[in-house]
Amino acid sequence: MSKELSGELQEFLAYLRAEAECHKQALAEKEQDIVACERVVAILNEWRQSKYDPADSGRDELDLTGCRTQGEALYLIAKRNNGVVRVKDAGDLIADAGLSKAKKSSLVATLHNYLSSNQDWEWQSPGVFSLVGYKNGQPEENTKQN
Repeated sequence: MSKELSGELQEFLAYLRAEAECHKQALAEKEQDIVACERVVAILNEWRQSKYDPADSGRDELDLTGCRTQGEALYLIAKRNNGVVRVKDAGDLIADAGLSKAKKSSLVATLHNYLSSNQDWEWQSPGVFSLVGYKNGQPEENTKQN
């Protein structure tokens, strides 16, 4: 083999090694992204199972006719759903019970503002609030009960 060809092969080999190193770093970064995304999915699934299960919301069985105010209705909905209220679902229930004359879209905005500004409620995620003091679906002794 000529020295010229051997030198070109050595340069090409160095180039391939450098490319391989770049790809290793990119692969390691992608693997970190995958692990982070898997963790987020696991956390989201845990939260959904522990905090809110639409199948257990009791929507068909929940009777709000005894409630005089929308606040009482929200508390009752939360009580039936482990201390958690989804604003859109609560708006549907409250409108169906006749506790509001507003359109459902306006009602949802009103309920969201009420829950956001009320110290008895804490924000959990977009459109989801929980009663302060609820742990594992049970009120603590100091929780205000309407």
